[in-house]
Amino acid sequence: ADYVWAVSEKAAETLREYGFNGEIKVMPNGTDMRVLTTRQAAEYSARFSKEHDISPNERIFVYAGRVVSVKNLKFSFEVIAELKRRGHRCKFFVVGGGDELEEHKKLASKLGVDDMVIFTGFVGDREALRRYYACADLFLLPSVFDNTPLVVLEAASLGTPSVVPAGSSAAELIEDGATGYCEELNVERWANRIMAIFSDEGKAA
Repeated sequence: ADYVWAVSEKAAETLREYGFNGEIKVMPNGTDMRVLTTRQAAEYSARFSKEHDISPNERIFVYAGRVVSVKNLKFSFEVIAELKRRGHRCKFFVVGGGDELEEHKKLASKLGVDDMVIFTGFVGDREALRRYYACADLFLLPSVFDNTPLVVLEAASLGTPSVVPAGSSAAELIEDGATGYCEELNVERWANRIMAIFSDEGKAA
């Protein structure tokens, strides 16, 4: 190759591990998700809360992507279970489909969070996907498989911060505590961090 791009420093490191010694240009992903006006955001939120029976003191968390084990969704369900045990009210929308969808539904039920985890199935309409991002309080992505995931940028463009594993490729996109949150992959630590995020008058940064 005459010219090599990578979407992240982590990806560039992997190329070097493979033996590539040439120059690598890191070119981050971008997104076509349009920013909402204040009025649009309020309208989206009101409609979403009514459609999904969201109470005023209930937080909305979202994941978007394939429903497969490499995305580490089991970890998210365990975090939701821990939050439930602590009395934290929330709903977690899993937006996506895949061969392991039914398996994950059973897992949510086994962990006792099937009343809090809503599986939407595949959503191909970009405007519909935009509404999920826009109405979420947090985007949860515990995957270390993804390489600077586009979904984190999409959520951010709609004003929704992500919680991602510290040290992951996704963490390259985030200034911890300012543009999102990076936390060690530990259920209690994620639950603690999420509750701390909302401790300031119930609003995320």
